[in-house]
Amino acid sequence: MLENRLIKQANLIKKIKNGDIPKLFLISGEEGYLVEDTAKKIINILLPGEQKESGLEIIYARDTDIKNIISAIKTPSLFALKRVVWIKDCENLLEKKSEGFDEVAEHSIPDNTYVILTAEKAGEKIGEVIEFSSFKENKKSDKNQVYEFAQLKLKKSGKQLSPPAFEYLLSFTGVNLRQIINELDKLELYCKDKDNITEDDINILVPKSVEYAPFAMSDAVAEKNLPKAMKLLEEFFRAKNTGYSLVPMLTKRIRLLLQIKILIEKGDIPQDIVRKGYYDQKTYSSASKKLSGQHPYLIFKIAQQSIKFQKEELIADIKRLFETEVSIKPRKVPQQLALELLIAKICKRL
Repeated sequence: MLENRLIKQANLIKKIKNGDIPKLFLISGEEGYLVEDTAKKIINILLPGEQKESGLEIIYARDTDIKNIISAIKTPSLFALKRVVWIKDCENLLEKKSEGFDEVAEHSIPDNTYVILTAEKAGEKIGEVIEFSSFKENKKSDKNQVYEFAQLKLKKSGKQLSPPAFEYLLSFTGVNLRQIINELDKLELYCKDKDNITEDDINILVPKSVEYAPFAMSDAVAEKNLPKAMKLLEEFFRAKNTGYSLVPMLTKRIRLLLQIKILIEKGDIPQDIVRKGYYDQKTYSSASKKLSGQHPYLIFKIAQQSIKFQKEELIADIKRLFETEVSIKPRKVPQQLALELLIAKICKRL
């Protein structure tokens, strides 16, 4: 859960607020947004309001000589006021033991001075240490945690983002927390007069990424919307992308359509509820447990799409997807042509 990922951060912030303040902090991890967020929260406690103007010194270790860094750490604060030295990008700094950095960092920090080291990776652990692993593109649990993080952020401004709308946002950004937060900031301002952020809002405001076309195309194919799917395919190849990423995403969607179709046939998802087209949370939450924890609302959405397919069609489509993947890898046929034929067949126009 996201709470587990941030528990150390919360404990550290509480500790500082209670007056138990370490002289040295090392905050590291591949998830850069959480690293910087933690550093900023510490600074805001130590240097509230306008105190940051005179009390905060930011140093970029990659661009600064180590002697200047050591000098900045050793410089005492004026008039006994608190002073914070934030040293960014310090991956290599801790390796320079011969130049005495580790000794200075551990033992030579003056009174009322606090040092924050931030890095993507830090082999040497000194001071109060907090680490964040990065969110992964292909891990469902990480996507769920990022969604929780987004929901917590939006809750402060009274906004909501549905699971399908979040999946749509991910098709633009990927699982990149910093970019997601940046886009949510823009969307909050854009949607200031309404509570829900929709796919239409995202489409207007968020720039498309390379991931957009495969995601949108899987939706278009599942809707049997051939003109839209072909247009997206053309845009994808015009951007000089290869077709290798498209087939796995289309395969994933067709398999999920088939799995849901089977659940409907077995009665695990009542057909009358699907036909009526309303979101019955209890029904789709129950189905979620049988589909590796897929979000109930996503199951509802795909269940609506499954009405347009017969089970035999979907089985045949999975075979077509496999054959297409085999044909494009050794370049037996041009990728774009192979995918155009595939999509036309799935949409039942050939």
